[in-house]
Amino acid sequence: MLRRTYTYRLRNFSNFSLDEVINDARQHLASKYGENGYALRKMFFDDPEFKAALKDLQNLTSDEQLFRERFLKVNHLEHTLELEQQLSEYLAPVNPSLRTYVETNILPQYSKNDRAHGILHIREVIRRSFLLDGAFSLNLDSNLIYAIAAYHDLGKHIDSDRHEFISAKLLREDAKVYDYFSPEEVDTIAEAIEDHRSSQSDVPRSTYGKLISSADRNTRVEMVFVHSFFVGKDRQPETTVKDFLDYTFRRLSKRYGEDDPENMFYADDEYRNFLSEIRALLRGEEAFKNRYCEINQISSREHTLAEEPGVEISPVILI
Repeated sequence: MLRRTYTYRLRNFSNFSLDEVINDARQHLASKYGENGYALRKMFFDDPEFKAALKDLQNLTSDEQLFRERFLKVNHLEHTLELEQQLSEYLAPVNPSLRTYVETNILPQYSKNDRAHGILHIREVIRRSFLLDGAFSLNLDSNLIYAIAAYHDLGKHIDSDRHEFISAKLLREDAKVYDYFSPEEVDTIAEAIEDHRSSQSDVPRSTYGKLISSADRNTRVEMVFVHSFFVGKDRQPETTVKDFLDYTFRRLSKRYGEDDPENMFYADDEYRNFLSEIRALLRGEEAFKNRYCEINQISSREHTLAEEPGVEISPVILI
């Protein structure tokens, strides 16, 4: 029950903070399985196992702290909570009105993107942007950092190959943005968004561009493999897993290889540790493929990508 309530909210209310998810899940379970819960009317047999589970759940939902601890543990969210708290601290200097506008009108639009570039990815890029700004003493403007990270993938669902330019255009056409930023600042934000693509070899035009490009880089092998799988599933669903593994191994060997490393402007320990781990995997092709299949819970390499469901994208995977 705790896992189902979490995955449902992850899919349908991904703009919720973790605290909001936990509180909403508790209220839902209390109303559904409480003493007068509507689910009780659908149980037509005297089932001792159900009664025992019901009693356990009712005790849990009646204790806010106990429910919170159990919910975090069952869904493996302890580390995610730490990062949520970190993100909350980073966002403290951001204009509250800007945050409200973005959270209400911009972030919900990420539900249109593929699963690898949804709201969870955006929240992680926001967190990493502020983390790197502090780690490298860049002292950039918090409002500009927030806006760049919040808008940077907004056009992904329209055209993946040119999404950086579409996202910048959507920002420039958003009249509300000019309530918070001067025309010069909007230019800076738009240019940074245009320059954020990790595949782009040119050096970004500003420090803001270098920051968002760096914050947008992967920092976990799980993140890379799940992103890769769902991008493949969306773009080439009829490709077999076997063929896609060959392609992915070649592509990632080129991207993360020691001879031609990707252009990372602000490499912190989190990124360096990730780079070391993925390079170690890339030294053995079969070990790489086995790990890829394990993370994405692939049942057969003979299946097409469309035939494999993949795993639920959650903060546990992406952060």
